[in-house]
Amino acid sequence: MTTVQGKQIPSAAKLAGKRVLVLGGTSGIGLAVATAAHEFGATVIVSSSSQTKIEAAIRRIESVGSGNRVNSVAASVQGYPCELGDLDCLESNLRVLLDSAAEGGRKKLDHIVYTAGNKAGSISLASTDTKTITDHGVLRFYVPIIVGKLAMDYANISPQSSITLTSGVNNVKPVPGRVLMAGWGAGVEGVTRALAVDLQLVRVNCICPGPTRTELFDSLPDEVLRPLLEKYKGSTMTRTIGGPEDVAEAYLYCMRDAFVDGTVIHSSGGYLLA
Repeated sequence: MTTVQGKQIPSAAKLAGKRVLVLGGTSGIGLAVATAAHEFGATVIVSSSSQTKIEAAIRRIESVGSGNRVNSVAASVQGYPCELGDLDCLESNLRVLLDSAAEGGRKKLDHIVYTAGNKAGSISLASTDTKTITDHGVLRFYVPIIVGKLAMDYANISPQSSITLTSGVNNVKPVPGRVLMAGWGAGVEGVTRALAVDLQLVRVNCICPGPTRTELFDSLPDEVLRPLLEKYKGSTMTRTIGGPEDVAEAYLYCMRDAFVDGTVIHSSGGYLLA
């Protein structure tokens, strides 16, 4: 039980009636976060660059949520396309998205979750140039900063509100060929702390996922997939690879705990210790 402004709120109802925007919410971890938030009674808005993916995600979230709803609060699922890869239009595109998600400011957002990213993979240092650095940094570094810049115009200003960003374990435990992912991941964690200072009272946190089996693995042939999964399992203390639904719990925690701010939370199966 939590007390907010003198009123006690059951733990299971902390997201009931809240408005949650998930950028990158049509697949992987983002979809799992959107689905879980909807199960707890939140109105969820998902965004990606593909209208087809948005429509598919909405159907999936609604089908899962209808049978697993934790409480009886009526909650809808909405979606809006937003192209985040074009630096010249990035800020204007994000403003249009936030304005749509907040219905022109009439329904302020309670939580913003950012899980969007590009498939960087391994890029050798010898193959890295300034264009490559920028291209891979737009989604992973530029967007979180602009989200923070614009959020206060569309969010409820309260410790009950939050922004949750995403980094990755490469910046803490680098492997060869991941200098870009390590650099941008470390940058996002620094941005998290800085935004927490600049945006108070809105809380800003970051989730650092470890090896997670998302849809990206589905395109791999079996002879590649099997050894890769075994490799990732062997790199964790739990000897497992995380599922999007596992990692999504960390994002829900950051939304629900009104006293966590400026923090990086790891969901990695003990990857940093293995």
